Amino acid sequence: MNLVIDRQVSEFLHTRCFVMFRSVCKTHHEDKEAWDLRANKSLVYCGQSAKKTLGLNFLLSRALVFYDTDVSKWLSNIVQWVRYKISINIMHNFIFHHCPVFLYSMDLSHLSLRRRFIWERLWCRNENVYKTLHLSQDGTNKKRRVLCY
Repeated sequence: MNLVIDRQVSEFLHTRCFVMFRSVCKTHHEDKEAWDLRANKSLVYCGQSAKKTLGLNFLLSRALVFYDTDVSKWLSNIVQWVRYKISINIMHNFIFHHCPVFLYSMDLSHLSLRRRFIWERLWCRNENVYKTLHLSQDGTNKKRRVLCY
């Protein structure tokens, strides 16, 4: 569906207003072409979806307030700042792809239990943790994934 009026209005909206406008009705929210057009103008691409790309650029634009010359300090301020599960997920993917060493030295002691659990769960999801099974039918040792949560 080509929504011409929508395309003319969406170019002039800020990211937050654009998303709020998209949340008004189901037709606007599911208009993939409009999300892709808006995400094409982004500086950093998430690679998962246009909505997450917009979310990442919005979070990074707000996180410039915390910017410091020390990248690990800046990232730790971002970790303490994000609250919602989707924001934590987007920032985790960004940190995992651009600065994965930071995830091993990340300090979660200042976070609430809920946010700490979300960060640890995402970290364990990407960490390969296996347990060897000694008893198998064919006589070889097999490995199975151990969940951290």
